[in-house]
Amino acid sequence: MISQKLNEIYEKGFVVYEETLLNKIKRQFFTDVEYNKFYEEKRKYNRMSSCILRLKNYFTILEQNEGYTPVGLRFTPQEIFNISQAGSVFMNAVVTVELIKTGILKRELYVEDVIYDSYEDIPSDTDESKIKVMYVVI
Repeated sequence: MISQKLNEIYEKGFVVYEETLLNKIKRQFFTDVEYNKFYEEKRKYNRMSSCILRLKNYFTILEQNEGYTPVGLRFTPQEIFNISQAGSVFMNAVVTVELIKTGILKRELYVEDVIYDSYEDIPSDTDESKIKVMYVVI
């Protein structure tokens, strides 16, 4: 189930965050640069984990309450942004890349009724305004 995969991503990220914190505490000190870098990583992790949890809740509702299997469901980048409430384009990209890496989503490019896997496959004379990016649950 998609919600289980999302939960694994969330838990894996939390373990990495905790291990980093424990390693820093074991050393008993932070330099200013280390502290600032760690603080930024913590903020990034907190934002990403919140987005992942929102997506997990969305898929859980689809899977459990409606009995719907979301495999093959297509999302635009804006829809993923809205569901995850990413807050910024950067965070939306971070979350989307994580979902692609873990095999939850696959990017597809649509030009009219033809599907392409990458921009290199699209004919060079194609108008860029006709290219639509979609993410498919696999």
